[in-house]
Amino acid sequence: MNLLPLYAAELTAGVHVTTTTGFIQGAFSLAAALSSPLAARFGASAPPRRLIPPAFAVLTLLYVPQAFVPSVGALVALRLLHGGCVGILVPSLQALAAASTPVERRGAAWGVMSSASGLGSTSGPFVGGLATAATGLYAMFGLAAAAGALGSGWVFAQLRRMPDRAIHAKTRQP
Repeated sequence: MNLLPLYAAELTAGVHVTTTTGFIQGAFSLAAALSSPLAARFGASAPPRRLIPPAFAVLTLLYVPQAFVPSVGALVALRLLHGGCVGILVPSLQALAAASTPVERRGAAWGVMSSASGLGSTSGPFVGGLATAATGLYAMFGLAAAAGALGSGWVFAQLRRMPDRAIHAKTRQP
Protein backbone atom coordinates (compact mmCIF):
# COMPACT_ATOMS: atom_id res chain seq x y z
CA MET A 1 0.00 0.00 0.00
CA ASN A 2 1.40 3.39 -0.97
CA LEU A 3 1.07 5.60 2.09
CA LEU A 4 1.76 8.85 0.27
CA PRO A 5 -1.90 9.51 -0.65
CA LEU A 6 -2.90 9.09 3.01
CA TYR A 7 -0.29 11.59 4.09
CA ALA A 8 -1.17 13.99 1.27
CA ALA A 9 -4.82 13.81 2.35
CA GLU A 10 -3.85 14.87 5.87
CA LEU A 11 -1.68 17.75 4.62
CA THR A 12 -4.32 19.05 2.21
CA ALA A 13 -7.46 18.33 4.24
CA GLY A 14 -8.52 16.00 1.45
CA VAL A 15 -8.38 18.59 -1.35
CA HIS A 16 -6.63 17.62 -4.61
CA VAL A 17 -5.06 14.53 -3.03
CA THR A 18 -4.27 12.83 -6.34
CA THR A 19 -2.55 15.90 -7.80
CA THR A 20 -0.69 16.57 -4.57
CA THR A 21 0.49 12.97 -4.39
CA GLY A 22 1.74 13.27 -7.97
CA PHE A 23 3.74 16.41 -7.15
CA ILE A 24 5.27 14.81 -4.07
CA GLN A 25 6.25 11.61 -5.88
CA GLY A 26 7.30 13.54 -8.97
CA ALA A 27 9.68 15.69 -6.92
CA PHE A 28 11.40 12.57 -5.63
CA SER A 29 11.63 10.97 -9.07
CA LEU A 30 12.81 14.15 -10.79
CA ALA A 31 15.57 14.71 -8.23
CA ALA A 32 16.70 11.09 -8.52
CA ALA A 33 16.74 11.29 -12.33
CA LEU A 34 18.71 14.55 -12.35
CA SER A 35 21.21 13.61 -9.66
CA SER A 36 22.08 10.14 -11.04
CA PRO A 37 24.04 11.33 -14.08
CA LEU A 38 25.73 14.01 -11.99
CA ALA A 39 26.72 11.44 -9.39
CA ALA A 40 27.97 9.10 -12.10
CA ARG A 41 30.07 11.88 -13.57
CA PHE A 42 31.44 12.93 -10.18
CA GLY A 43 31.92 9.28 -9.25
CA ALA A 44 34.36 8.87 -12.11
CA SER A 45 36.85 10.98 -10.15
CA ALA A 46 35.80 10.15 -6.58
CA PRO A 47 35.64 6.59 -5.31
CA PRO A 48 32.16 5.31 -4.39
CA ARG A 49 33.38 4.90 -0.82
CA ARG A 50 33.33 8.71 -0.51
CA LEU A 51 29.85 9.17 -1.97
CA ILE A 52 27.94 6.30 -0.41
CA PRO A 53 28.23 7.05 3.36
CA PRO A 54 27.08 10.68 3.25
CA ALA A 55 24.29 9.90 0.79
CA PHE A 56 23.05 7.01 2.98
CA ALA A 57 23.29 9.12 6.14
CA VAL A 58 21.36 12.06 4.69
CA LEU A 59 18.81 9.72 3.09
CA THR A 60 18.17 8.09 6.47
CA LEU A 61 18.00 11.36 8.40
CA LEU A 62 15.53 12.85 5.91
CA TYR A 63 12.82 10.41 6.99
CA VAL A 64 12.43 12.07 10.40
CA PRO A 65 11.47 15.64 9.37
CA GLN A 66 8.99 14.27 6.83
CA ALA A 67 6.79 13.29 9.77
CA PHE A 68 6.64 16.88 10.98
CA VAL A 69 6.19 18.95 7.84
CA PRO A 70 3.67 21.78 8.13
CA SER A 71 2.81 21.91 4.43
CA VAL A 72 2.91 20.14 1.10
CA GLY A 73 5.64 22.54 -0.05
CA ALA A 74 7.90 21.50 2.83
CA LEU A 75 7.27 17.83 2.05
CA VAL A 76 8.05 18.40 -1.64
CA ALA A 77 11.34 20.07 -0.65
CA LEU A 78 12.30 17.12 1.56
CA ARG A 79 11.30 14.65 -1.16
CA LEU A 80 13.54 16.54 -3.61
CA LEU A 81 16.47 16.05 -1.24
CA HIS A 82 15.47 12.44 -0.62
CA GLY A 83 15.34 11.71 -4.35
CA GLY A 84 18.69 13.42 -4.83
CA CYS A 85 20.25 11.07 -2.28
CA VAL A 86 18.80 8.03 -4.03
CA GLY A 87 20.08 9.37 -7.35
CA ILE A 88 23.57 9.57 -5.85
CA LEU A 89 23.39 6.13 -4.26
CA VAL A 90 22.29 4.12 -7.29
CA PRO A 91 25.24 4.87 -9.61
CA SER A 92 27.65 4.86 -6.67
CA LEU A 93 26.54 1.39 -5.59
CA GLN A 94 26.64 0.18 -9.19
CA ALA A 95 30.17 1.53 -9.60
CA LEU A 96 31.21 -0.13 -6.36
CA ALA A 97 29.74 -3.44 -7.50
CA ALA A 98 31.53 -3.18 -10.84
CA ALA A 99 34.85 -2.24 -9.24
CA SER A 100 34.74 -4.99 -6.64
CA THR A 101 33.49 -7.81 -8.85
CA PRO A 102 35.64 -9.75 -11.32
CA VAL A 103 34.62 -9.12 -14.92
CA GLU A 104 33.40 -12.67 -15.43
CA ARG A 105 31.02 -12.38 -12.42
CA ARG A 106 29.56 -8.93 -13.09
CA GLY A 107 26.45 -10.27 -14.77
CA ALA A 108 25.65 -12.23 -11.62
CA ALA A 109 26.35 -9.14 -9.49
CA TRP A 110 23.96 -7.04 -11.60
CA GLY A 111 21.36 -9.80 -11.29
CA VAL A 112 21.62 -9.77 -7.49
CA MET A 113 21.38 -5.97 -7.40
CA SER A 114 18.36 -5.97 -9.72
CA SER A 115 16.64 -8.68 -7.70
CA ALA A 116 17.25 -6.82 -4.44
CA SER A 117 15.88 -3.62 -5.96
CA GLY A 118 12.78 -5.41 -7.24
CA LEU A 119 12.25 -7.16 -3.92
CA GLY A 120 12.47 -3.84 -2.08
CA SER A 121 10.09 -2.12 -4.49
CA THR A 122 7.62 -4.98 -4.20
CA SER A 123 7.78 -5.72 -0.49
CA GLY A 124 8.28 -2.13 0.74
CA PRO A 125 4.70 -0.93 0.25
CA PHE A 126 3.30 -4.16 1.68
CA VAL A 127 5.52 -4.15 4.77
CA GLY A 128 5.08 -0.38 5.13
CA GLY A 129 1.31 -0.77 5.03
CA LEU A 130 1.37 -3.45 7.69
CA ALA A 131 3.73 -1.44 9.89
CA THR A 132 1.63 1.71 9.48
CA ALA A 133 -1.52 -0.20 10.39
CA ALA A 134 0.22 -1.41 13.55
CA THR A 135 2.01 1.81 14.57
CA GLY A 136 0.29 4.73 12.84
CA LEU A 137 1.19 6.95 9.91
CA TYR A 138 3.65 9.23 11.68
CA ALA A 139 5.50 6.45 13.50
CA MET A 140 6.24 4.94 10.10
CA PHE A 141 8.74 7.72 9.38
CA GLY A 142 10.65 6.80 12.55
CA LEU A 143 10.55 3.12 11.61
CA ALA A 144 11.86 3.96 8.14
CA ALA A 145 14.69 6.00 9.69
CA ALA A 146 15.54 3.13 12.05
CA ALA A 147 15.58 0.64 9.17
CA GLY A 148 17.73 3.06 7.17
CA ALA A 149 20.13 3.41 10.09
CA LEU A 150 20.49 -0.37 10.37
CA GLY A 151 21.04 -0.69 6.63
CA SER A 152 23.49 2.21 6.63
CA GLY A 153 25.44 0.64 9.47
CA TRP A 154 25.71 -2.62 7.57
CA VAL A 155 26.85 -0.83 4.39
CA PHE A 156 29.41 1.26 6.29
CA ALA A 157 30.82 -1.90 7.89
CA GLN A 158 31.08 -3.58 4.49
CA LEU A 159 32.81 -0.56 2.97
CA ARG A 160 35.40 -0.55 5.76
CA ARG A 161 36.14 -4.24 5.18
CA MET A 162 36.74 -3.80 1.47
CA PRO A 163 40.37 -3.38 0.48
CA ASP A 164 41.22 -0.16 -1.34
CA ARG A 165 42.38 -2.12 -4.37
CA ALA A 166 38.84 -3.50 -4.81
CA ILE A 167 37.38 -0.01 -4.69
CA HIS A 168 39.85 1.41 -7.20
CA ALA A 169 39.99 -1.58 -9.56
CA LYS A 170 39.34 -1.03 -13.24
CA THR A 171 35.70 -1.45 -14.12
CA ARG A 172 36.26 -2.14 -17.83
CA GLN A 173 37.65 -5.19 -19.48
CA PRO A 174 41.26 -4.83 -20.66
